[in-house]
Amino acid sequence: MSDESTTPSPRRRRGFLYFLAGAGLMAALLVVPAAIAGGRAMGHFGAPPCFRGDGELTEDVIRDRMGFVVDRALSRVDATDDQVAQVDAVLDGLAPTVFAHRLEGLDLHEELAAALTAEQVDEQELERLRAEFVAHVDEGSALFTAALADTADILTPEQRAELLEIGRRMHGR
Repeated sequence: MSDESTTPSPRRRRGFLYFLAGAGLMAALLVVPAAIAGGRAMGHFGAPPCFRGDGELTEDVIRDRMGFVVDRALSRVDATDDQVAQVDAVLDGLAPTVFAHRLEGLDLHEELAAALTAEQVDEQELERLRAEFVAHVDEGSALFTAALADTADILTPEQRAELLEIGRRMHGR
């Protein structure tokens, strides 16, 4: 067996590195859903007010939570003021959509609760709700993937690689 068949080409290696850098940024942005979950995910000790869960989860609170997490990540990679402003614009556009998506998910939960507490549980209704939940999660994933791509375009490859390394250290890899 020759070494050529096992050694990736420089182009393939570069593609893999871009994938890793994007995955790192994705990891950084994927903490946003945990941020949206509220103070319970972080514990209240030392959490900023937007994470304490001291009230209704509004569009503004969601935006604040996303901003807190993303601003912290951007400060770790020395993002410029222009980059921060561009990423903030992405978050400003994302927050209303995330809020509306969350409300749709709550409605689905209510429908599921009603279906499960009905006199007779309708298996077809449960299957319909399951399919809707899957579609709902897929829509949410697409929202965050689009925001991730928009944010990745704003950052340099070096910054994306640094975010990936930060994510690896946070997860002990």
